[in-house]
Amino acid sequence: MAGAKKSTSKKDLKTKLSNKIRKTTKKMKDSKLCKSMKSKRMKLKEEISTENKETKEEITFCSSSCDNSQSQEDELMPSPYKKYKLEQMSRMLESVNICPLLPDDCELFPIKKNNESALLAMKSTSSGVKLHGCAKVSVICGLCVINGFTLSVENSPQVIMAPLTHVATTVRPIAVETKQCRKDIYKKYKTAVSNIKDTLDKYEVILLFQSTSIQTLSYPGYPDIFTPSITEVKDFRVLCKQCFLCSTSRYFIEHNSYTEAVNSLRSHDNNTQSYPVIVTAGGKNVGKSTFNRYLVNRLLSDHKHVYYLDCDIGQSEFTPSGFISVTRIEQNQPLLSPTFTNEVKPMLMCYYGHNTPSGDPDFYSSCVQFVLQSLFEVLNGNLDGPLVVNTMGWIRALGLQLLIDTIRMVNPTHIMQFQTAKDSRNLAPMTKEFVSSMTGWLTPQSHACHELVTIATSITPLEIIKYMAPDYRNLAMLSKLSQIADACVNRDSSINQKLTRQTLLGKLQSAQPFKISLKHLQVYNATDSQVKYKHVLAALNASVVALCISPESKQDW
Repeated sequence: MAGAKKSTSKKDLKTKLSNKIRKTTKKMKDSKLCKSMKSKRMKLKEEISTENKETKEEITFCSSSCDNSQSQEDELMPSPYKKYKLEQMSRMLESVNICPLLPDDCELFPIKKNNESALLAMKSTSSGVKLHGCAKVSVICGLCVINGFTLSVENSPQVIMAPLTHVATTVRPIAVETKQCRKDIYKKYKTAVSNIKDTLDKYEVILLFQSTSIQTLSYPGYPDIFTPSITEVKDFRVLCKQCFLCSTSRYFIEHNSYTEAVNSLRSHDNNTQSYPVIVTAGGKNVGKSTFNRYLVNRLLSDHKHVYYLDCDIGQSEFTPSGFISVTRIEQNQPLLSPTFTNEVKPMLMCYYGHNTPSGDPDFYSSCVQFVLQSLFEVLNGNLDGPLVVNTMGWIRALGLQLLIDTIRMVNPTHIMQFQTAKDSRNLAPMTKEFVSSMTGWLTPQSHACHELVTIATSITPLEIIKYMAPDYRNLAMLSKLSQIADACVNRDSSINQKLTRQTLLGKLQSAQPFKISLKHLQVYNATDSQVKYKHVLAALNASVVALCISPESKQDW
């Protein structure tokens, strides 16, 4: 028995020793891993610090070299890339410095319960605020700029819609007004501002933000695109109901190249009596749509209205994809909201039926020509305002030929060409000589006479872009369906509007359909896919179609 006890005790000792050995070896391994991890972290920190030092030195070197006009780099570098380098430097600095939620030279004063409205007071030297959401804004004192449009006391209240699908809207003060308007504030909002009268006197610009009755729908597949979250922005605060002050690095910036391009148009207006015709050209994701909205808003400060010819069937501004359209934008309807939130109705539309012209380039060119000719017929052959032409981001091979055709049809006074650091996104300089020597898809070589303005810009990295072209096409279609559903619901008084206001699907299901006999219906296939006669009804089922009135003479469709 004693021997057995000794043997068992020996076994226990062995197991204990083996366990200790395992634990010590594990600790040694862990310590080695920790040391290796620490060394890796130290190396990474050193690399980051050296990179930061290099970037700082590069920025200071670039700024000094740009200031020195006699430097060798400036002599060798063409002007578009000079501008791009400056823009890139400013972008680097802006990405490091995220805009504050509410700058020190701004102050917010709620004037109604439940966040229905608020006063935003700003000094004229302030950098302004960045917004997401939806609100109605009025200027009570001073002036402010929103997406290039100067809003004053004389302007009617403007609706701002800033979804998270795009960069935040920037509201910036620019001027000082008389003190007469302050008396109106004190009379109108006597109870609300009685305690802050002395505080308001410190600020030159005062804006009134009010909640709107517009229903910011949660579209199927795109919930809460008007309500920011910490994943979308760094921080946010309620300005008024459905509108938020945001601290973010993604907001609209009025680049120097933008202002230079607009100044070139103003010099044209001073030298000639004709209205400018502007074509914007460039690759994908270079900022054409953002610049076009800014350009239209700046032109509206000098003109009563601006015409917008949209030749981009992939990402249209005022219609769902597949349309070529002309829109007349009035001075009281500036473009303060992006793409699918715009409610401006086009003057003329032509349905191409696809989001790319590669399937039928002849039909695409004929659609552009038809819309342009129809516009001049309506205007009796003469433009009575500036014309802005939006083109596609397809700039290679067939895309370039179609762009040349569009330029020859429009005969512009200016071409705004976007230039980036990526050669794949750049066109050859669209000078008069280059355009004259090019052969289009349908047009031969012909003389061109226009002024080329180069806009240096940087491409947004793909990892930052959350919403792509298919998302914008879906949102444009959902927005149009929502407008149609609203019209149907408002027209039929028997529908319970409280129930149908909640969702887009509820609206569409409540809308009263129209019936038409098949003998009065002609079907035209606008796509590049062949459909057999026996499969026509199956192809039409659950498809979005355009309803048109065809002439009686065309019975062969």
